[in-house]
Amino acid sequence: MEKSYKPSKRSWVKLWVDEWLQGTTRFELSERQRAIWIDLIAMAGKSRFPGIVASGKYEDGFRGYPISYLAGSLVYTEVDFREALEICAKYGKIKMETKNHDGAENIVIFVNNWEKYQSEYLRQRKYDEDGGGKDELPQDESGVDKNPKTVYADKVSLSEEEYTKLISRFGEDGTKKRIDRLSHYKLSSGRRYKSDYGTILKWEDMDEKKKEEVVAPKKRFEAGVPDDYDDQVDKHMSKIKERQNNA
Repeated sequence: MEKSYKPSKRSWVKLWVDEWLQGTTRFELSERQRAIWIDLIAMAGKSRFPGIVASGKYEDGFRGYPISYLAGSLVYTEVDFREALEICAKYGKIKMETKNHDGAENIVIFVNNWEKYQSEYLRQRKYDEDGGGKDELPQDESGVDKNPKTVYADKVSLSEEEYTKLISRFGEDGTKKRIDRLSHYKLSSGRRYKSDYGTILKWEDMDEKKKEEVVAPKKRFEAGVPDDYDDQVDKHMSKIKERQNNA
């Protein structure tokens, strides 16, 4: 099912500091490749199509940019830029589509898991637009909820849109597994949540961070990172803060 994107340029993107400083990206990508990766995130945020680096959308899908144009606009060589794209795709950070329009080859870049990592922007924008964050359910003029919930398991209800997003991300089996997990927990604990959909996503984030805590030390060891790396980072950040306070 094709995802519906609403044009929405951003003025900022979210950066998870722990994952950026100590996560696997630091060992998977070189210094230049990390710079290109963060530039891609910024471009995907500036794009009219959230999470997608594309020049437009037509009946046959998104239209991208020539690699030479993207590399030049970001001040990288085409060789370095292409290599960074390939390594980012290898590690599942992006996926790419090559298109031919008007006899010219161009590329569309999709940043994976964009909605998961950048959802805070949409939440904050709604908060601002509501004049302080009214968290009300969307209703039509009669006051009827336009996003009714369907019960998918005991104590677990989701709107059609929420369920479709879960299927798109986790597949049918993965979605059922996560719904059952939440159902069992709510039945055994008596807990209630404002959003079952939000709880499933929150638990997924927590599970992935736990996996990262197990994988990251191994990656760091294989990359030859010194044991006192974290202490060195803390000292460096303290010096920067001290210089800022004395400025």
